[in-house]
Amino acid sequence: MGAVFAGIIRAPITSVLIIFEMTASYDLILPLMISNMTSYALARRIRPTPIYDALLEQDQIHLPHRHRHISHALEQLTVRNAMTSNLVIIPAEETPAMALERIRPYSFSTYPVVDKQQQFLGLVTEARIRRSLAEDGKSSIGQLADQMPCLSPDHPLIRAVMRMNETKTRQMPVVEQIDQTRLVGLLSMTDIVRAQALAAKDAGAIDRSTIPVFAEERETLEGSSGE
Repeated sequence: MGAVFAGIIRAPITSVLIIFEMTASYDLILPLMISNMTSYALARRIRPTPIYDALLEQDQIHLPHRHRHISHALEQLTVRNAMTSNLVIIPAEETPAMALERIRPYSFSTYPVVDKQQQFLGLVTEARIRRSLAEDGKSSIGQLADQMPCLSPDHPLIRAVMRMNETKTRQMPVVEQIDQTRLVGLLSMTDIVRAQALAAKDAGAIDRSTIPVFAEERETLEGSSGE
Protein backbone atom coordinates (compact mmCIF):
# COMPACT_ATOMS: atom_id res chain seq x y z
CA MET A 1 0.00 0.00 0.00
CA GLY A 2 2.75 2.45 0.92
CA ALA A 3 4.75 1.63 -2.22
CA VAL A 4 1.68 2.12 -4.42
CA PHE A 5 0.96 5.48 -2.76
CA ALA A 6 4.59 6.61 -3.20
CA GLY A 7 4.61 5.61 -6.88
CA ILE A 8 1.31 7.28 -7.78
CA ILE A 9 1.38 10.42 -5.63
CA ARG A 10 5.21 10.77 -5.69
CA ALA A 11 5.36 11.44 -1.94
CA PRO A 12 7.48 8.64 -0.40
CA ILE A 13 8.02 10.32 2.98
CA THR A 14 4.32 11.04 3.35
CA SER A 15 3.63 7.39 2.61
CA VAL A 16 6.01 6.30 5.36
CA LEU A 17 4.34 8.60 7.87
CA ILE A 18 0.84 7.45 6.93
CA ILE A 19 1.67 3.74 7.25
CA PHE A 20 3.53 4.27 10.51
CA GLU A 21 0.57 6.21 11.95
CA MET A 22 -1.79 3.40 10.95
CA THR A 23 0.32 0.53 12.29
CA ALA A 24 2.50 2.16 14.99
CA SER A 25 5.15 -0.45 14.15
CA TYR A 26 8.80 0.62 14.05
CA ASP A 27 9.74 -2.67 12.36
CA LEU A 28 8.06 -1.53 9.15
CA ILE A 29 10.03 1.69 8.74
CA LEU A 30 13.14 0.29 7.01
CA PRO A 31 11.41 -2.10 4.56
CA LEU A 32 8.76 0.56 3.90
CA MET A 33 11.40 3.19 3.07
CA ILE A 34 13.20 0.77 0.73
CA SER A 35 10.00 -0.23 -1.07
CA ASN A 36 8.81 3.38 -1.28
CA MET A 37 12.04 4.70 -2.77
CA THR A 38 12.16 1.80 -5.25
CA SER A 39 8.56 2.46 -6.28
CA TYR A 40 9.24 6.22 -6.50
CA ALA A 41 12.34 5.73 -8.69
CA LEU A 42 10.61 3.28 -11.04
CA ALA A 43 7.52 5.46 -11.35
CA ARG A 44 9.59 8.55 -12.22
CA ARG A 45 11.49 6.58 -14.85
CA ILE A 46 8.45 4.97 -16.46
CA ARG A 47 6.07 7.93 -16.11
CA PRO A 48 7.89 11.25 -15.44
CA THR A 49 4.66 13.26 -15.07
CA PRO A 50 3.05 12.94 -11.60
CA ILE A 51 -0.65 12.14 -11.49
CA TYR A 52 -1.72 15.56 -10.18
CA ASP A 53 0.23 17.36 -12.90
CA ALA A 54 -1.29 15.04 -15.51
CA LEU A 55 -4.79 15.81 -14.24
CA LEU A 56 -4.07 19.55 -14.43
CA GLU A 57 -2.76 19.22 -17.99
CA GLN A 58 -6.03 17.54 -18.99
CA ASP A 59 -7.72 20.81 -18.01
CA GLN A 60 -5.12 22.81 -19.99
CA ILE A 61 -3.49 24.10 -16.80
CA HIS A 62 0.31 24.13 -17.00
CA LEU A 63 2.40 24.75 -13.92
CA PRO A 64 5.50 26.95 -14.48
CA HIS A 65 7.69 24.85 -12.13
CA ARG A 66 8.04 22.18 -14.81
CA HIS A 67 10.39 24.52 -16.71
CA ARG A 68 12.87 25.86 -14.18
CA HIS A 69 14.76 28.02 -16.71
CA ILE A 70 11.76 30.32 -17.00
CA SER A 71 11.14 30.77 -13.29
CA HIS A 72 14.83 31.56 -12.75
CA ALA A 73 15.22 34.01 -15.64
CA LEU A 74 15.95 36.86 -13.22
CA GLU A 75 18.80 34.82 -11.76
CA GLN A 76 20.31 33.83 -15.10
CA LEU A 77 20.13 37.26 -16.74
CA THR A 78 22.37 40.15 -15.74
CA VAL A 79 21.79 43.87 -15.64
CA ARG A 80 23.79 44.15 -18.87
CA ASN A 81 21.17 42.00 -20.66
CA ALA A 82 18.32 44.34 -19.76
CA MET A 83 19.65 47.87 -19.27
CA THR A 84 19.14 50.75 -21.69
CA SER A 85 22.50 51.97 -22.96
CA ASN A 86 21.29 54.55 -25.51
CA LEU A 87 20.93 57.44 -23.06
CA VAL A 88 19.93 61.09 -23.29
CA ILE A 89 22.43 62.83 -21.00
CA ILE A 90 22.16 66.36 -19.63
CA PRO A 91 25.39 68.27 -18.86
CA ALA A 92 25.56 69.48 -15.27
CA GLU A 93 26.33 73.10 -16.22
CA GLU A 94 23.15 73.63 -18.25
CA THR A 95 20.27 75.73 -16.93
CA PRO A 96 16.72 74.35 -16.62
CA ALA A 97 15.68 76.21 -19.78
CA MET A 98 18.57 74.72 -21.77
CA ALA A 99 17.86 71.25 -20.39
CA LEU A 100 14.17 71.43 -21.33
CA GLU A 101 15.12 72.42 -24.85
CA ARG A 102 17.54 69.47 -25.02
CA ILE A 103 14.99 66.88 -23.88
CA ARG A 104 12.04 68.30 -25.82
CA PRO A 105 12.11 65.55 -28.52
CA TYR A 106 12.07 62.78 -25.91
CA SER A 107 9.38 61.35 -23.66
CA PHE A 108 11.51 60.04 -20.79
CA SER A 109 10.70 61.08 -17.24
CA THR A 110 14.24 60.84 -15.82
CA TYR A 111 17.63 61.80 -17.26
CA PRO A 112 21.23 61.18 -16.13
CA VAL A 113 23.47 64.16 -15.38
CA VAL A 114 27.25 64.25 -16.00
CA ASP A 115 29.91 66.90 -15.43
CA LYS A 116 32.51 68.18 -17.90
CA GLN A 117 34.74 65.16 -17.22
CA GLN A 118 31.79 62.87 -18.09
CA GLN A 119 31.54 61.72 -14.50
CA PHE A 120 28.09 60.62 -13.43
CA LEU A 121 26.51 62.94 -10.84
CA GLY A 122 22.96 61.63 -10.48
CA LEU A 123 19.49 61.63 -12.01
CA VAL A 124 17.07 64.48 -12.56
CA THR A 125 13.40 64.30 -13.49
CA GLU A 126 11.68 66.47 -16.07
CA ALA A 127 9.17 67.48 -13.40
CA ARG A 128 11.95 68.83 -11.17
CA ILE A 129 13.50 70.75 -14.05
CA ARG A 130 10.17 72.41 -14.84
CA ARG A 131 9.58 73.19 -11.18
CA SER A 132 12.99 74.82 -10.89
CA LEU A 133 12.34 76.86 -14.04
CA ALA A 134 9.02 78.05 -12.65
CA GLU A 135 10.64 79.10 -9.36
CA ASP A 136 13.70 81.04 -10.55
CA GLY A 137 15.45 79.08 -13.32
CA LYS A 138 18.89 80.00 -11.97
CA SER A 139 19.95 76.61 -10.54
CA SER A 140 22.17 74.43 -12.69
CA ILE A 141 21.11 70.89 -13.57
CA GLY A 142 24.02 69.59 -11.51
CA GLN A 143 22.48 71.18 -8.42
CA LEU A 144 19.12 69.54 -9.17
CA ALA A 145 20.48 66.03 -9.72
CA ASP A 146 19.75 63.41 -7.06
CA GLN A 147 22.46 60.97 -6.10
CA MET A 148 21.30 57.37 -5.72
CA PRO A 149 22.69 53.82 -5.43
CA CYS A 150 24.10 52.33 -8.61
CA LEU A 151 24.22 48.90 -10.16
CA SER A 152 27.01 47.03 -11.92
CA PRO A 153 26.42 45.56 -15.40
CA ASP A 154 27.33 42.11 -14.06
CA HIS A 155 24.78 42.10 -11.23
CA PRO A 156 22.03 39.45 -11.60
CA LEU A 157 18.63 40.94 -12.42
CA ILE A 158 17.17 39.41 -9.26
CA ARG A 159 19.67 41.46 -7.23
CA ALA A 160 18.66 44.59 -9.12
CA VAL A 161 14.98 43.95 -8.37
CA MET A 162 15.72 43.47 -4.68
CA ARG A 163 17.75 46.67 -4.56
CA MET A 164 15.03 48.65 -6.32
CA ASN A 165 12.51 47.32 -3.84
CA GLU A 166 14.74 48.30 -0.90
CA THR A 167 15.28 51.85 -2.21
CA LYS A 168 11.64 52.28 -3.37
CA THR A 169 12.66 53.29 -6.88
CA ARG A 170 11.69 52.06 -10.33
CA GLN A 171 14.90 53.12 -12.09
CA MET A 172 18.58 52.87 -11.21
CA PRO A 173 21.80 53.97 -12.95
CA VAL A 174 24.34 51.39 -14.10
CA VAL A 175 28.03 52.26 -13.78
CA GLU A 176 31.26 50.47 -14.62
CA GLN A 177 32.44 48.11 -11.92
CA ILE A 178 35.99 49.54 -11.86
CA ASP A 179 35.26 53.22 -12.51
CA GLN A 180 31.99 53.82 -10.68
CA THR A 181 31.77 57.39 -11.97
CA ARG A 182 31.43 56.13 -15.54
CA LEU A 183 27.78 55.74 -16.52
CA VAL A 184 27.04 52.89 -18.94
CA GLY A 185 23.25 52.62 -18.78
CA LEU A 186 19.96 52.87 -16.93
CA LEU A 187 17.81 50.00 -15.69
CA SER A 188 14.08 50.37 -15.11
CA MET A 189 11.37 47.96 -14.04
CA THR A 190 10.08 48.08 -17.62
CA ASP A 191 13.48 46.89 -18.87
CA ILE A 192 13.41 43.98 -16.40
CA VAL A 193 9.92 42.88 -17.43
CA ARG A 194 10.88 43.10 -21.11
CA ALA A 195 14.04 41.02 -20.55
CA GLN A 196 12.10 38.31 -18.72
CA ALA A 197 9.44 38.25 -21.44
CA LEU A 198 12.12 37.80 -24.12
CA ALA A 199 13.69 35.00 -22.08
CA ALA A 200 10.32 33.25 -21.90
CA LYS A 201 9.84 33.68 -25.65
CA ASP A 202 13.30 32.29 -26.44
CA ALA A 203 12.56 29.27 -24.24
CA GLY A 204 9.33 28.60 -26.13
CA ALA A 205 7.14 28.98 -23.05
CA ILE A 206 4.67 31.56 -24.36
CA ASP A 207 1.98 28.92 -24.94
CA ARG A 208 2.35 27.63 -21.37
CA SER A 209 0.90 30.74 -19.81
CA THR A 210 -2.68 29.41 -19.53
CA ILE A 211 -4.59 31.04 -16.69
CA PRO A 212 -6.20 28.40 -14.45
CA VAL A 213 -10.01 28.31 -14.59
CA PHE A 214 -11.36 26.88 -11.35
CA ALA A 215 -14.60 24.98 -10.89
CA GLU A 216 -16.71 27.97 -9.81
CA GLU A 217 -15.49 30.11 -12.71
CA ARG A 218 -16.04 27.25 -15.19
CA GLU A 219 -19.65 26.80 -14.04
CA THR A 220 -20.25 30.55 -14.42
CA LEU A 221 -18.78 30.55 -17.93
CA GLU A 222 -20.79 27.51 -18.97
CA GLY A 223 -23.96 29.07 -17.55
CA SER A 224 -23.32 32.29 -19.44
CA SER A 225 -22.70 30.46 -22.73
CA GLY A 226 -25.89 28.42 -22.22
CA GLU A 227 -27.98 31.55 -21.91
